[in-house]
Amino acid sequence: MCLFCFFHASEWYITAVYRPSELGYKSWLINHSMQYTIAQIASCIEFWVEFFFLPFWLKSNRILITLTFCFSSIAICIRISGMVTAGGNFDHIVMMRKKVKSELKTSTQTVYVI
Repeated sequence: MCLFCFFHASEWYITAVYRPSELGYKSWLINHSMQYTIAQIASCIEFWVEFFFLPFWLKSNRILITLTFCFSSIAICIRISGMVTAGGNFDHIVMMRKKVKSELKTSTQTVYVI
């Protein structure tokens, strides 16, 4: 849950730094889309089903929890790095057309991630 909160807070912060004119409630990405809401509800249901029906040792395995935390943290850092690299070109909304002021950003980050 901490990573979930950190992810949304970092999205809002990066938007505040690089796109202050678009800063608002939608910058939290909590109300992103119906699909996102459905995915979040499904993940909560999945958590509670696993909590009640899977063996306790599986959900409390420290190695599994640590690995999951590490991989999730790395993914969030890559996302934040990508947002910073894109700067003002980054947008939460899927674009159907190129923005007038957008420019192609190239960096070594994309080489290592892709």
